[in-house]
Amino acid sequence: MKRGWNFHPFFIFQSLLSLKNLEKTSIGSLMLVRMISILFTLLILSGTIFAQKREFVSFKNGQVQFGQSYLDLDLKNFKLKFENDNKIIKAAFIKGTLEWKKSEEGLYLPQAELLIQIKQDDLKESQALIHFNERVYSASLKSKQGKNYLSFSLTLRLFERNKLNFYLDGKKWNSLYLEALTSPKVKHHYIDPTCTPYHLEIFDFDEYLSVSCDLERMGTIGSERPKLKLIWVTPNYYTLDESKQYNVTTFTSSSSSSITLKNKKGELKKLGLKVKLPRKLNRIKTALGIGPYGLLSRGEKDGVINEDSGLTGNITLYGRFDITQNSSLRFFNSFAMKSRERFNNFGLYFAYDLARIYDDRIQIVALLGAQYITHQTEFSGHLNKLISPQGGEITFHHPFGLRNYVLGAGGFFSSGPENEYINSWIRFGKSTTYEINFIKYEQGNREVRVAGLSVIFPLFSFL
Repeated sequence: MKRGWNFHPFFIFQSLLSLKNLEKTSIGSLMLVRMISILFTLLILSGTIFAQKREFVSFKNGQVQFGQSYLDLDLKNFKLKFENDNKIIKAAFIKGTLEWKKSEEGLYLPQAELLIQIKQDDLKESQALIHFNERVYSASLKSKQGKNYLSFSLTLRLFERNKLNFYLDGKKWNSLYLEALTSPKVKHHYIDPTCTPYHLEIFDFDEYLSVSCDLERMGTIGSERPKLKLIWVTPNYYTLDESKQYNVTTFTSSSSSSITLKNKKGELKKLGLKVKLPRKLNRIKTALGIGPYGLLSRGEKDGVINEDSGLTGNITLYGRFDITQNSSLRFFNSFAMKSRERFNNFGLYFAYDLARIYDDRIQIVALLGAQYITHQTEFSGHLNKLISPQGGEITFHHPFGLRNYVLGAGGFFSSGPENEYINSWIRFGKSTTYEINFIKYEQGNREVRVAGLSVIFPLFSFL
């Protein structure tokens, strides 16, 4: 086999097929190429998600956050309507200003700049006022100044119920409404990644909608129960009491809710919401991974380098203790055995969010901790070693447009004068997850490599 690795999405699986023929590669090059390969794989698999999307940057609580529009919107789908016949006021969206931003309520909403032009020829000297969202915009019309229109702009959130009232010389003059026109060719619902764990489903509603989720823990540790708040907004319909711009629907268990809404014409429509919630919020969760692996061992005995390789099974136990919403303690224990050859890899790590990007759909997590390696062969004896490789993980929610699925990639790396270690993986799934994993440990003339495919399923939760 040629030195180095091919930039292929399944490079880890390739290592399984050719374990016996792998040449030694410098740990620095191997680490670099593997990290690039992981990122390259993610870009290939998610390229369609990011194509033709508008991005923005914001800073919140010390973390850098990026956003992108998840719905393919066109300003042509948002119609401006005046309440009365009008020849003096003109209103239109400014091209290129459509973007998504997070509101104070935690909702990602599309917004655009609205250009308003008031014809001066017919007004002469007057005071024009625009009332919008409890704000007043004023314009003094004293002279033409060589212009036919007095122009100014304001930002309009397209999913909110917008109404602009125009006043001239203290009297209401006209009103401007925004109507969203849905198209069967585009998606109508933006579901924030905060809803991913709760398998939110929206049914019987073909209007534009943005929704986010906020989970609260009720009770004390050991007896905590969920309280899930769904915060949502839709442009054309509102609840029957008409009291709120943003709506909150609360769930305390797995259930569905049907909400009756109406529009300006008095037409009624149902909004269906369904979530899945555990009866109890456990802070400790465990999972088990099993699958076929390749195991290679190399070592020295009586001055001769010996090598043994072959297929075997691998069992990995995973555990996690949630400290806060953005931090946890995690452990894993991976065990593979073939005849008298044994390899065990235990790790304990503190995990915390470094950043969230693309509407929080991608999380970058740091993993800080230590591992304990046990390796035994006939020709190189028994080894117990405490090591401290550090690593990280990238988790992508809703990959390829698949709701509630998760794609993850990560690794641990260390290199020193005494030993070299690499552990990399790619995971994909929903409640059941599929993992491709590669582990390498080298110390002197001793080397062990394991690689294969596992199916990971949840075991039990407690506390």
